[in-house]
Amino acid sequence: METEFIRTFESVYQLFRNCPDPHLRGSAAGWSVKEILGHLVDSASNNYQRIQRYIPGGELEFPGYDQEGCVRRSNYGSFDYRRLLDLWYNHNKLLFHLYDSLPRPELASKIKVGDNPATSITALMADYFAHMKLHEEQVREILATESGTD
Repeated sequence: METEFIRTFESVYQLFRNCPDPHLRGSAAGWSVKEILGHLVDSASNNYQRIQRYIPGGELEFPGYDQEGCVRRSNYGSFDYRRLLDLWYNHNKLLFHLYDSLPRPELASKIKVGDNPATSITALMADYFAHMKLHEEQVREILATESGTD
């Protein structure tokens, strides 16, 4: 796994690990920190399945992801925060292990998700980390607003 990706992952993990109140939310309609973490569990899980099932040199198609519906159905707000954090952390470790175990030429294999164009496994992982950083910024904004440093 690329060093930049591992740094991103560790930074996001520390942010969640040191969150003073996972029930904080950015706006009345937005997700809480805990729900964002749950959404990231979904993302890790979905990407693990996508990569685990790839077709070497081929293209595999997956349905899109209803993020609002999945977060609502999972009811992350009522799940133990530390267990959720441990789940996210360890699921990512498994995802990174899977990625690092693939034969390098097969990283060009294509995966199509929903209506999005097919993308290589390498590009899928880069997008995964960009998505993680987006939510890192979202959580930092929530925490900054709450502490009055915005």
